[in-house]
Amino acid sequence: MMAAVAARASTRRSRYVALAFCVTWLLLLLAGADHPPPVSFVAILPIVALCGVVVFLRACAYSAWPPANRYGRLFRVLAEGLIGGLMIGILTSLFSWGPASGTPVTLRSMIIWFSVLAGLGALNALVVYALSSVRASAQQ
Repeated sequence: MMAAVAARASTRRSRYVALAFCVTWLLLLLAGADHPPPVSFVAILPIVALCGVVVFLRACAYSAWPPANRYGRLFRVLAEGLIGGLMIGILTSLFSWGPASGTPVTLRSMIIWFSVLAGLGALNALVVYALSSVRASAQQ
């Protein structure tokens, strides 16, 4: 019975973490967009929603990790964040570069873009892990 209650609380917390992630990133993206945002801004919404689902799944997994055996956990979280950031970089670069956008694609601009997104992915993963593990350890 206690395990079921703990699992429900963990799922609820994971939903809040995912919702906070989505709202925070939408506000940050809106702050950086032109005002009013262009019509193409709507294309970002499915990417943010997909990221929210991934954050929910990872937050559930992080909160389920037992307190013991923490060796390598931080490295795994960082690696997941880096990979996630690179995947977002690939998704966004498919739609934002090329002849239609008029933006020249250089190796330097690609390195900067992917480095920034990989770093933000790692930072997001650390924040999700911290929120999930602190909440899970406080419950135990």
